[in-house]
Amino acid sequence: MPGSGAQPRLVILCGVPFAGKSTLARALAARPGWVLLEVDAINRDRGAGSRDGRLSRAEWTATYREAFRRLDGLLAEGRSVVYDATNGRRRMRDRLRQIAAVRGARAVVVLVEPPLVEVRRRRETNRLTPRRPDVHDDDFAEVVSGFQAPGEDEGAVRYDGSTPVAEWIAARVAAGFPS
Repeated sequence: MPGSGAQPRLVILCGVPFAGKSTLARALAARPGWVLLEVDAINRDRGAGSRDGRLSRAEWTATYREAFRRLDGLLAEGRSVVYDATNGRRRMRDRLRQIAAVRGARAVVVLVEPPLVEVRRRRETNRLTPRRPDVHDDDFAEVVSGFQAPGEDEGAVRYDGSTPVAEWIAARVAAGFPS
């Protein structure tokens, strides 16, 4: 909590679109003193994207610049943050860890990785009854093929979706997550 003197934490979620990151992020951020920072919400706030919902590289750059600015500010205030984005590249996770380190926060990566067949099923279901913006076929394929799962040296915690979110969180918190 702000001003409590406790070391702030940063939970960096990573996974392909429709893996369940946002569901896990909302549940993690519901804990007292935690803040949710969603890249998708920043895009909505900025009104980014064309009519088909696709963002240019310049728009993504502006979105991530704003996300890093907000993250830095929250951590500077001593807030603990759940950062919800694909984070499918090592360099992105390294940048987030760097921001955390500058602010004296402890960072942990959570790889959200259900089976790809489940991810594809969720994506198709979303197309029938949209609950979140769709991801264009080419963009989805690019993210899936270019996704860099965290290496052993990143010490990532894995969530595969086989356990209900609340149970998974309770078990991790009981074990000191995030440490």
